[in-house]
Amino acid sequence: NVVQPFAFNFYSTSWNEAAFVGLPPEEVISTLNNQGLANCFGADFCFYNHPLVEGLLNDFLPVPDGLTAEEFYANLQAYADQIDAMAWGDGSAFAQALDSRIIAPGEHAQELVDAYPYLTRMYTVISPNEMIADPIFHINPDLQDVPNFRSATEYNLCDGNSVVTLPDEREIFVPNGGPWPDFIGEMWWAEEVQQVALKGKPMHLVNNTAAINKKIEEWNLAHGWPRFPEGAPTTSASDTDTDSSGSSEGGPDSATSGGQNDASGCGCRSDGAPGGGLLALAGLGLLAGRRRRR
Repeated sequence: NVVQPFAFNFYSTSWNEAAFVGLPPEEVISTLNNQGLANCFGADFCFYNHPLVEGLLNDFLPVPDGLTAEEFYANLQAYADQIDAMAWGDGSAFAQALDSRIIAPGEHAQELVDAYPYLTRMYTVISPNEMIADPIFHINPDLQDVPNFRSATEYNLCDGNSVVTLPDEREIFVPNGGPWPDFIGEMWWAEEVQQVALKGKPMHLVNNTAAINKKIEEWNLAHGWPRFPEGAPTTSASDTDTDSSGSSEGGPDSATSGGQNDASGCGCRSDGAPGGGLLALAGLGLLAGRRRRR
């Protein structure tokens, strides 16, 4: 199901507006947490899994003067005496708004993508100074499908560093396991630029693959990657074990490509998969978790 990984973006069967009718206001956030609509924990941490949740809280559970939203919503029990009881009422108004603004539209969106699982998405970025003519959009029936997911594999090394292997087997050394490297010098925003006509295959205007590969190689070598055993012949990335099933049993992890020896080679991997966190690959023109488009 090409749509399933995106389902929670707009609908989840755990959402239930009836749970808020008659609910004490100090239990609102914990109920939202249980339904997956919010993640508010600790003293001052709140994250909302739907963009309209915070607006609903502002309407029916407004933040008292002198407090931040994070302080208030993450610990309603501590500020129970400052809750606006008139705004909350018995929770039925909140429940009705939750259904009309979030649940019902989300359920309808789920029905649409279930009925039409092949999605067409158009994405464009145009700067104001480029808006010298109205854009014209057309459908090219000869274009191939675009994979709806692009993931990478991260190898965690024993020394605290990591190596990210892209689907095309290119490797990027990541010091201390993150953040993503700030490559020295220019790194191109796009690996390839194409022009698409009314029919036929795209025409390649720019291809920065070789330049990007050179920059990655320089970065890796400057940080001592790959690490080859002393006296052993150099092996390429295609010669190493990149089996996504996991690490080998006994000895160093064979999945840590680059042919490490016993002193430097052991670790575990983290594979990007639907429903899990994907590593965003900024600066290489790679997008994780894209819907198919035509």
